[in-house]
Amino acid sequence: MESNQKRVRSSLICDSSAGCSLSKRPLLEDQTVNAFIEWCCKSNFNLSPKVKISEEGSVAKYGMIATEDISCGECLFEIPRSHILIAETSSISELTKEVDLSATKSDKGWITLLLSILHEYNKPNSKWRPYFNLVPDFKHLELPLFWSETNRTELLQGTDINKLVESDLESINSDFNNVILPFVKKHPEAFPPKCQNLKFYHKMVAFVMAYSFMEPTNPMLDSSDEDQVTAPPMMVPVADILNHVANHNAELSYEVSCLKMITVKDIQKGEEVYNTYGMLSNSQLLHMYGFAELYPKNVNDTVEIPIKFFQDSAAELAVHADNEELLQQKWQMMLMSNIISEDDSFLLGMRGFLTKDELILFLQILFLNDSEFVTLKTKESFQIDPNVTNQTNNNDNDNDDDEDGEDSDESYDDDDEELLRFKDLRTLCPSWRKLLIQVAEKCLAQYRTTLEKDSSTLFSENFDHLSAFERFAFYTTYSQKKMLEKLIKYCQC
Repeated sequence: MESNQKRVRSSLICDSSAGCSLSKRPLLEDQTVNAFIEWCCKSNFNLSPKVKISEEGSVAKYGMIATEDISCGECLFEIPRSHILIAETSSISELTKEVDLSATKSDKGWITLLLSILHEYNKPNSKWRPYFNLVPDFKHLELPLFWSETNRTELLQGTDINKLVESDLESINSDFNNVILPFVKKHPEAFPPKCQNLKFYHKMVAFVMAYSFMEPTNPMLDSSDEDQVTAPPMMVPVADILNHVANHNAELSYEVSCLKMITVKDIQKGEEVYNTYGMLSNSQLLHMYGFAELYPKNVNDTVEIPIKFFQDSAAELAVHADNEELLQQKWQMMLMSNIISEDDSFLLGMRGFLTKDELILFLQILFLNDSEFVTLKTKESFQIDPNVTNQTNNNDNDNDDDEDGEDSDESYDDDDEELLRFKDLRTLCPSWRKLLIQVAEKCLAQYRTTLEKDSSTLFSENFDHLSAFERFAFYTTYSQKKMLEKLIKYCQC
């Protein structure tokens, strides 16, 4: 659980064979921590004696550290499903069935979980009381949802996070006013007055966003039944203590009676245990969890390149200087054929474009001459030319990779047929590469600072004095700029 909240400064070790032991420090929080670990042991979480929960040695304020060498495939702990917090396990499970969801577009599981947390968090004798006592200080949440509008606008300029946060706030406020508040007022015996406060509700929402898990859906279920396919979010004690990195060494396994944290790599004594929240970009991590990874550590990072930039760049480069109307006709044809949409984006990742066929098809149509376009319109469908990147395989042993090393085989699966690799861009015709360079430059112009200035900032003394949210915002925009810079580099070759 990557967070920058002030957390408990104790180390917890639980030996499932010899009972719980607590390595104490002379801190006021020890009593709270002791209660939590005792609750975990009594609840049969079966924490491995090879790990401890500690601030020391953790990438964040709290994490799980190996106290012994751990082999791949070992179970670090398991959480009985009875102790996972969802609407069905809460003490108001029957009450939440009465909530009127007609005024919200949010998922039923999301609303009922929030109501359950509003109740359990404020209930002194809640089953999850020791767990809630370790919840981070809500006064210092790092999610962009809680940043000032000025900070969001300045620090996240050029990303899509501002738009996402605005959408979040609109949805959250609507749910609160139309669903949550009426229900809370109707049941004062279950919800204290503070549950009628919008700011408090925002904090509960952020808690669920940053700390909840989503169980993978069963691919065998009928996809037409949304209630069956969409798994509700769940709060998973202990599992949410683990921090995330793309190159993780443990994963949560969802079993019938419990959830288990299983190592997927050997872990050396003193190393931190990392879970994965999924193959998420820095933008997604910052938006939902309040953190990001420094380039090039997040191998799943991406940057969206708006389709509008391709349209503008094609016009500026006079792709059809002798027939501007032809460009507009192509654009309308691709819109009508659902090849593109007005708000589309092409996704650029750490190794190249993630949707090879879509981009190639788009560029082929865009650069057709008049007669070719007339022929195209008579066809029912249009197939991409398989020879567009026919030199790709000849470059497989090319070692002219980025100095950061993000192309190493250790970090990536090289069998992704949907990937248009940076190396492949060299095989594209010059006019295509010229357009991609122009588009990348337009993207770079959207950010508040240049990559050159960012590089200087990163290695300056002032960087260490940035606040947590400023640093993570920097990581997000810096990584996106580096990917765009790499796009330009390979298109210029």
